[in-house]
Amino acid sequence: MQEAASAVRKATDRPFGMNLFVQKTPSPDAATVQKAIERLAPLYAEFGLTPSVPAQWCEDFNAQFETLLALKPAVASFTFGILTQPQVDQLHAAGCHVIGTATTFAEAEAWQAVGADAVVASGMESGGHRGTFLGDFQASMIGTLPLVAECAARLHIPVIAAGGIMNGSSIAAAQSLGAQAVQMGTAFLVCPESGIGPPTAKPWPQPRPATRAAPASTRAATHAASSTR
Repeated sequence: MQEAASAVRKATDRPFGMNLFVQKTPSPDAATVQKAIERLAPLYAEFGLTPSVPAQWCEDFNAQFETLLALKPAVASFTFGILTQPQVDQLHAAGCHVIGTATTFAEAEAWQAVGADAVVASGMESGGHRGTFLGDFQASMIGTLPLVAECAARLHIPVIAAGGIMNGSSIAAAQSLGAQAVQMGTAFLVCPESGIGPPTAKPWPQPRPATRAAPASTRAATHAASSTR
């Protein structure tokens, strides 16, 4: 994070943002891990790989948060969870504009309650890379435009639309429903700044099937975890 922020500041004096996943470090037991590995084995085999236990489940969010406070980016955005009000207060004290991500109105309202400056309404078109933190995942499968419309009508903080927005018409549609801005990801995958390699980038200009809410690997891992509950 420090290296990335330093590189940006060397390249420009303009404001920039940093995004973190809000998640607790998991501590699955050996049986759960083994079931997940067995479930994923056929998928790995398709690519001639063998599944193994990762050396690290995720980054230490608390350590990342402290680093974020020290770096003081203009915008601090979050997904896959929610901050506490004291944490939002700390970011405000550091001069950061706080943006949360929500997949339902209840989540957007929760972000507003802890003091977020804006919320990203992430519709089901965002695909598997979206994190529901309140309620059932399937129940959160709300389209971007309906979600934007509800959030814009009922919140008093700005709403940013995300999910399936690929062109000017989509941007205009989101704004017509009350979005103050849009957030785009897939549309920029083939830009020079993107980190994806040529083999991945090459197929993108051609039409592709609609984004799936959960790829096979995600569904397999989720099934393995839920079967142990």
